[in-house]
Amino acid sequence: MRRKNLFRLQMLIAVLIAGLFSHAVWADTTEYADLDRTNRLVLHLESVVEEVKKEEGAKVKIYKIAGMKYQGSDLQYVYTDDWKELTADLSKEVSEEEILKMRDLAEKKQLTGIEKTSDKDGNVYYPDLPQGVYLVVQTDEVMHFSTFEPFLVYLPCIEENHWKYDVVAEPKIVYQVRSGSRDPSEPDPTSPESPSEPQNPPREEPPKKDTPPKLPQTGQLNWPIPVLLVAGAFLVSAGVIVRLAGRKEDEKEL
Repeated sequence: MRRKNLFRLQMLIAVLIAGLFSHAVWADTTEYADLDRTNRLVLHLESVVEEVKKEEGAKVKIYKIAGMKYQGSDLQYVYTDDWKELTADLSKEVSEEEILKMRDLAEKKQLTGIEKTSDKDGNVYYPDLPQGVYLVVQTDEVMHFSTFEPFLVYLPCIEENHWKYDVVAEPKIVYQVRSGSRDPSEPDPTSPESPSEPQNPPREEPPKKDTPPKLPQTGQLNWPIPVLLVAGAFLVSAGVIVRLAGRKEDEKEL
């Protein structure tokens, strides 16, 4: 009987020790987010195909669609008043279809959001943002660049099991120069600031010489030539024959 009670006591102590150690490991690997701390979001708009192209002048708008709060040890996401009709579970991965519905809702309600423009390095800065879930939308199109698809950003977000309050997002964009269009990195030849190449004066053509008018032809002019040649040869031959005949007559008389 004593041995059974001793064995039970040992098992109870072992369970308590295991529970204490497991709680200690959980505390070291998981921490509570500081929801009173401000966050910083940087959007880096860059296309890499053959070479790096920074998208300058893109207008980007963000909307806070939900806030964060703790219910005991559970972090919960609560939609703000303008977005209460949404049903997507923000604690899980949200589908692209649901995100497009969020964008359409913002356009339908004409919500203001926070709009900024990317600089020459393709960066858009949003400092001092309160905690929450944000919808990021590009509201215009820059020449030669595609617009990125809307997406969600969690501030703060968890990375490597730790909360991160300084977030950099790199949405996918594509740079493509269409045929017949100009690369914006090259100077515009029609711009007054671009150097103009000296133009050569038009070449003056020499005056054309007046060609004498052709006389009208009434018939073929080449046919008498061979006739005359044959007739001349005939006369020469006849003269030679007559001369030879005269010599023979003279010789007979002698």
